[in-house]
Amino acid sequence: MTIIEEAKQKALDGVCLTKEEIIKLLEIPLDSEEDKLLRKAAYDVAMKKTTGQGYIWSAVGADYAPCLMNCKFCSFGDKWKIVKKPVHYSTKEIIEKAKMFVENGAKYIVLRTTEFFSIPKLIEIVKEMRKEVPGDYEVIFNTGELDMTISNLMVESGVDGVYHACRLREGIDTPFDPWDRKNTMGNVHRSGLKLISLVEPIGIEHTNEEIAENFLEILKYEAFISGAMARIPVPGTPLGNIERISDKAF
Repeated sequence: MTIIEEAKQKALDGVCLTKEEIIKLLEIPLDSEEDKLLRKAAYDVAMKKTTGQGYIWSAVGADYAPCLMNCKFCSFGDKWKIVKKPVHYSTKEIIEKAKMFVENGAKYIVLRTTEFFSIPKLIEIVKEMRKEVPGDYEVIFNTGELDMTISNLMVESGVDGVYHACRLREGIDTPFDPWDRKNTMGNVHRSGLKLISLVEPIGIEHTNEEIAENFLEILKYEAFISGAMARIPVPGTPLGNIERISDKAF
C-alpha cells in the first residue's frame, strides 16, 4: 500500500496521520502523477465524509481600524499606515448584513473584528441578532484572546463557535506569545464552543515540518473545522515583497 493509499484509509477511518506521514505528503512534487493521485484521494474522502454537500460560510466585519499588534503579514498594522481612517459599524448595520446572508442560505455568520474590539459589545450584538434574525444559522466570533469567563458567557449568549489560530511563526512574524494563542484555543474547546482553526498564513517561507506541526497542534484542541490559508502579500507590509505560495499547493 502506498503512502497515499494509507493516508486515504486513515482519513476514512478517522485516524490521525503522523507528523512524518504528513511531511511525506507535503513533499510530493506539484503536477506530478503522485500529486494527481493525492488530489483524487482527498476528493474521494471529502465526498465520502460530506456526501457531496457543504454549507455557506459568510463574514461580517464589525470594524476596520489600525491594529497596534503590527503582525508582519497583516494590512491592519498601525505601523504600515495602510488603514488610515478607523471605521466602526453600528449594531443595525451589522445585523442587516447578517440578515441578508441568512436569507440567502448562509449556515455560518462570522463576526470579524480587529484585536481590541470590545467583546462584551460583540456579545450584545449577538443577543440582538438572535432576536432580529430568525433562522437555522450559527454565529462564529473571529476576534481577540478569550479567557474562560468570556468563553462561557459567549455560550450563554447564543455564540456557537470561535475562529482562532496559533499562526505559523507566531512570536516571530507576530508580537503574540504562542502560549496565549494556544490558551485561547483551549478555552474555546473547554467551554463547549466549536473551534475553527486553519493552518495559516502559509507562504513560500514556511517548511513542510512547520506546516505539519501546526496542523497537529490544531488537532489537540479538536477543531470542528480546519483547513489551510495562504499568506497574501500586501504591499507596504514587511512580508509584502515575498511572493505568494502557488494556488496549486492547495
